[in-house]
Amino acid sequence: MTIIRTAKAIATAVAVVAVSAPALAADWESPPAEGYSWEGPYVGGHGGYALLDASNSVNAVAPQNWNQKADGFLGGVLVGYNFDMDGYVLGFEADAGFGDINDRETRPGIGGVKITHHGQHTFRLRGGVTYGPALFYATGGLALADFRARSPIGNDKDFFFGFTVGGGVEAKITENWSLRAEYLYGNYGRETLNLGAVPVRADFETHNFRVGFAWHFGHLLP
Repeated sequence: MTIIRTAKAIATAVAVVAVSAPALAADWESPPAEGYSWEGPYVGGHGGYALLDASNSVNAVAPQNWNQKADGFLGGVLVGYNFDMDGYVLGFEADAGFGDINDRETRPGIGGVKITHHGQHTFRLRGGVTYGPALFYATGGLALADFRARSPIGNDKDFFFGFTVGGGVEAKITENWSLRAEYLYGNYGRETLNLGAVPVRADFETHNFRVGFAWHFGHLLP
């Protein structure tokens, strides 16, 4: 139940930020224009609810197909750079996320199969529009994830490349600090993990609902 409450809390945070950003923008129209600038580099952190969805197939005793879902917390760091173009923002961002999300299911011929998602790292472009202190953006790019499978007959782990797309809203709360809420979907295609001599084929997908913060260095640039 803790995971469910966490997911609801983060989803609520995303909704609250998205709904309240226009009102915040209207209230904050009096600060000087430079207070809204998104130009320059930034660093920060993120964390939130993550869901791993694996559609598995294996030929042990008989052909088998099953779905496994694992959920939990992923958190980490982010770094990026923005170009502010009079109401439009383009930039790039990289982040690293770590956790220990796992699920176990018993299957005939291979015993208890435990799948684990230990981390996800993305390299993305971001683009959006500003409204007062708020930035509404879409994002997408490459993703790298750490997936593992373990059973009584063997275990395997590997990093898989895929893609990620999503979006969110970020708001400046001071000239330097911003808060954000966002969703990222990741897809890693069909990959193989070998449990001893038994190959397990799996389609890996991830869903991340997360919040974050950033410190912007734009005011330090010449």
